[in-house]
Amino acid sequence: DAFPGVKLEGKVTSIGAATGAEFSLLPAQNASGNWVKVVQRIPVRIALQPGKDDPPLRDGMSADVRIDTAASIAGSRPCAEDPRVDAPAARVPLTSSQRTVLSIATVLGTMMYAIDSTIVNVALPHMQGNLQASQDQAAWILTSYIVVSAIMTPLAGWLGTRFGLRPIMLASVAGFTAGSMLCGIATDLGQIVAFRALQGVSGAALVPLAQVVLLQEYPREQHAKVTALWGMGVSTRLNSS
Repeated sequence: DAFPGVKLEGKVTSIGAATGAEFSLLPAQNASGNWVKVVQRIPVRIALQPGKDDPPLRDGMSADVRIDTAASIAGSRPCAEDPRVDAPAARVPLTSSQRTVLSIATVLGTMMYAIDSTIVNVALPHMQGNLQASQDQAAWILTSYIVVSAIMTPLAGWLGTRFGLRPIMLASVAGFTAGSMLCGIATDLGQIVAFRALQGVSGAALVPLAQVVLLQEYPREQHAKVTALWGMGVSTRLNSS
């Protein structure tokens, strides 16, 4: 607004997470019963193309920003004139054999996580006797797994976006495997409840992120087939339970 009529052009280089607490389909209602506007502030970094007649810009200035979303995302590049902006690295698609290995790994991980949610029911009476626990105490072996899984599953999407799908998937598999090993060597009720909770926390991201990874690596025309194959793995778990 300090330089009316001046038009500057640039490229969007990054979009950050919204600063609001949550997104809402309906606006919030205040104490007086009136609906108020929900505002989401989304940080956007724009690299301006340098020009000879550009006015001096300072912190605190406001501007009317308009983003052309019709431009091709695949063909867009950061400003070549700005040395501070690096061009994004091209994504290398996986080969057919790599996709096959990825599919097997994701389906097996999903099956193991789903099976562990109910397989304890078979051994629960024996565990109750060996651990000298009451029925209510032994029930926590199953409850701890389900509760922490329900808490962590909605956070899987945010964690994958914040830290990347690959690190979160690897951490989930490693944590779930470690929790399974620790459950096998647990000696009392408190240990096995804690290790079952570790299983649930680590494995909660496997189910939602496995689908995201498969749909991301396969072309759109194969999404229906990939989803069906992934669903067969879940159905196999349900039938075995």
